[in-house]
Amino acid sequence: MNRLSGLKIVLVLIAIYHVGLGLAGFMSEDLTVRVARAVFGLNLNMTPQLSYIAQLLAVYALVFGLMVGMVARDPVKHRSLIPIVVILYILRVLNKFISMDQFERGFGASMTKVWTDVALLAAFGVAVFLLKPKPDSPREA
Repeated sequence: MNRLSGLKIVLVLIAIYHVGLGLAGFMSEDLTVRVARAVFGLNLNMTPQLSYIAQLLAVYALVFGLMVGMVARDPVKHRSLIPIVVILYILRVLNKFISMDQFERGFGASMTKVWTDVALLAAFGVAVFLLKPKPDSPREA
């Protein structure tokens, strides 16, 4: 497997994850609660305010996932969007560090889950960064 194929696989995984989360956020409050518990280890008590915020975040997750899917189809053509993916992961890791205690107390998430999230976020961000096409990469690989 070459570098470009590896990048495409990572980007497809990122796209599927974000599209799935985005769609789940639209389906129902119950599905949102179940997905939050299963994926993030969160105990959510849905209120009208939290429901609205969850749906709003679902929009961003869905659109980000669609954008990453587009990049995955042709990473060389859409290489200018790859830094956006990397920046998102950098900010997500920083956010986890900054709000780790708040995340644990506010949502009942275990520290093991928090650190697992940090490791996965960092791994995806680093993989995209290291596998990004070089400036002189040909379009077909």
